[in-house]
Amino acid sequence: MDTEMYYECCGKSICEGCMHSFGMSGNDEKCPFCKSEIDKTDGESVEELMKRVEVNDAASMMVLGSHYYHGKLGLQQDRARAIELWTRAAELGSSQAHYELGVYYHEGGDSEKSKFHYEAAYGRG
Repeated sequence: MDTEMYYECCGKSICEGCMHSFGMSGNDEKCPFCKSEIDKTDGESVEELMKRVEVNDAASMMVLGSHYYHGKLGLQQDRARAIELWTRAAELGSSQAHYELGVYYHEGGDSEKSKFHYEAAYGRG
Protein backbone atom coordinates (compact mmCIF):
# COMPACT_ATOMS: atom_id res chain seq x y z
CA MET A 1 0.00 0.00 0.00
CA ASP A 2 2.92 2.33 -0.61
CA THR A 3 1.18 4.13 -3.46
CA GLU A 4 -2.12 4.81 -1.76
CA MET A 5 -3.56 6.32 1.40
CA TYR A 6 -6.12 4.34 3.40
CA TYR A 7 -8.75 6.25 5.39
CA GLU A 8 -9.85 4.39 8.53
CA CYS A 9 -12.92 6.61 8.91
CA CYS A 10 -14.75 5.25 5.86
CA GLY A 11 -12.50 2.40 4.71
CA LYS A 12 -11.64 3.88 1.35
CA SER A 13 -8.29 4.41 -0.33
CA ILE A 14 -6.95 7.07 -2.64
CA CYS A 15 -3.99 6.76 -5.00
CA GLU A 16 -0.83 8.78 -4.47
CA GLY A 17 -1.50 11.12 -7.42
CA CYS A 18 -5.06 11.88 -6.31
CA MET A 19 -3.83 12.29 -2.74
CA HIS A 20 -1.30 14.86 -3.96
CA SER A 21 -3.96 16.77 -5.91
CA PHE A 22 -6.31 16.68 -2.96
CA GLY A 23 -3.56 18.06 -0.71
CA MET A 24 -2.74 20.81 -3.20
CA SER A 25 -6.39 21.92 -3.10
CA GLY A 26 -5.96 22.77 0.58
CA ASN A 27 -8.39 20.10 1.77
CA ASP A 28 -5.83 17.70 3.20
CA GLU A 29 -7.14 18.06 6.78
CA LYS A 30 -10.31 16.07 5.97
CA CYS A 31 -11.07 12.74 4.38
CA PRO A 32 -11.80 13.26 0.66
CA PHE A 33 -14.68 10.78 0.88
CA CYS A 34 -16.58 11.34 4.13
CA LYS A 35 -15.09 14.73 5.10
CA SER A 36 -14.22 13.64 8.66
CA GLU A 37 -11.11 15.04 10.33
CA ILE A 38 -8.04 12.92 9.58
CA ASP A 39 -5.81 14.22 12.36
CA LYS A 40 -6.57 11.47 14.89
CA THR A 41 -4.71 9.88 17.75
CA ASP A 42 -3.35 6.38 17.28
CA GLY A 43 -6.08 5.09 19.60
CA GLU A 44 -8.82 6.73 17.54
CA SER A 45 -7.39 5.26 14.34
CA VAL A 46 -7.23 1.76 15.87
CA GLU A 47 -10.80 2.13 17.15
CA GLU A 48 -12.04 3.06 13.67
CA LEU A 49 -10.16 0.15 12.11
CA MET A 50 -11.58 -2.30 14.65
CA LYS A 51 -15.13 -1.11 13.94
CA ARG A 52 -14.61 -1.74 10.24
CA VAL A 53 -13.03 -5.15 10.94
CA GLU A 54 -16.18 -6.09 12.89
CA VAL A 55 -18.25 -5.58 9.72
CA ASN A 56 -15.84 -7.73 7.65
CA ASP A 57 -14.07 -4.95 5.76
CA ALA A 58 -11.11 -6.71 4.12
CA ALA A 59 -9.09 -3.52 3.61
CA SER A 60 -9.35 -2.67 7.31
CA MET A 61 -8.29 -6.20 8.24
CA MET A 62 -5.30 -5.86 5.95
CA VAL A 63 -4.26 -2.49 7.42
CA LEU A 64 -4.87 -3.48 11.06
CA GLY A 65 -2.94 -6.71 10.46
CA SER A 66 0.02 -4.71 9.19
CA HIS A 67 -0.08 -2.50 12.27
CA TYR A 68 -0.08 -5.57 14.53
CA TYR A 69 2.70 -7.20 12.51
CA HIS A 70 4.97 -4.17 12.87
CA GLY A 71 3.75 -2.98 16.28
CA LYS A 72 2.51 0.41 15.03
CA LEU A 73 -0.25 2.81 16.12
CA GLY A 74 0.50 2.00 19.74
CA LEU A 75 -0.31 -1.70 19.27
CA GLN A 76 1.87 -4.38 20.78
CA GLN A 77 3.57 -6.39 18.06
CA ASP A 78 1.43 -9.51 17.61
CA ARG A 79 2.31 -11.48 14.51
CA ALA A 80 -0.23 -14.23 15.26
CA ARG A 81 -3.02 -11.62 15.29
CA ALA A 82 -1.63 -10.13 12.06
CA ILE A 83 -1.70 -13.52 10.32
CA GLU A 84 -5.25 -14.09 11.57
CA LEU A 85 -6.39 -10.72 10.18
CA TRP A 86 -4.55 -11.18 6.88
CA THR A 87 -6.06 -14.66 6.51
CA ARG A 88 -9.58 -13.32 7.04
CA ALA A 89 -8.91 -10.49 4.57
CA ALA A 90 -7.54 -12.97 2.02
CA GLU A 91 -10.66 -15.13 2.42
CA LEU A 92 -12.68 -12.01 1.62
CA GLY A 93 -10.66 -11.49 -1.57
CA SER A 94 -7.86 -9.08 -0.59
CA SER A 95 -4.96 -9.51 -3.00
CA GLN A 96 -2.76 -7.41 -0.70
CA ALA A 97 -3.49 -9.78 2.21
CA HIS A 98 -2.57 -12.76 0.02
CA TYR A 99 0.67 -11.00 -0.90
CA GLU A 100 1.54 -10.29 2.77
CA LEU A 101 0.82 -13.92 3.66
CA GLY A 102 3.02 -15.00 0.75
CA VAL A 103 5.88 -12.90 2.10
CA TYR A 104 5.32 -14.19 5.64
CA TYR A 105 5.35 -17.85 4.60
CA HIS A 106 8.28 -17.30 2.22
CA GLU A 107 10.35 -15.82 5.03
CA GLY A 108 9.28 -18.71 7.27
CA GLY A 109 10.40 -21.29 4.72
CA ASP A 110 6.97 -22.67 3.84
CA SER A 111 7.26 -22.60 0.07
CA GLU A 112 3.94 -24.38 -0.53
CA LYS A 113 1.86 -21.84 1.40
CA SER A 114 3.95 -19.00 0.05
CA LYS A 115 3.36 -20.09 -3.54
CA PHE A 116 -0.39 -20.48 -2.91
CA HIS A 117 -0.70 -16.93 -1.56
CA TYR A 118 1.54 -15.35 -4.20
CA GLU A 119 -0.51 -17.00 -6.94
CA ALA A 120 -3.77 -15.94 -5.29
CA ALA A 121 -2.47 -12.36 -5.04
CA TYR A 122 -1.43 -12.43 -8.68
CA GLY A 123 -4.77 -13.88 -9.74
CA ARG A 124 -6.69 -11.15 -7.91
CA GLY A 125 -4.65 -8.29 -9.29
